[in-house]
Amino acid sequence: MTTTEHPTNRHYDLDPRVFGLFLDESRKYSSGWYLTPEDSLETAQQQKMSMVADLVCHVSGHG
Repeated sequence: MTTTEHPTNRHYDLDPRVFGLFLDESRKYSSGWYLTPEDSLETAQQQKMSMVADLVCHVSGHG
């Protein structure tokens, strides 16, 4: 079996609308940062990216 024939690669052939059913607009496969129980997936993803950006700036000395 070649790499392109591997069963895990099949999901790349799916219609992109399928992923819209369970991923936010950025289509990231990752967790979010929920600050309140009412936060949506989109809000949690934005909060996570903001937190990561803040951390990178802090660690790199730019923040």
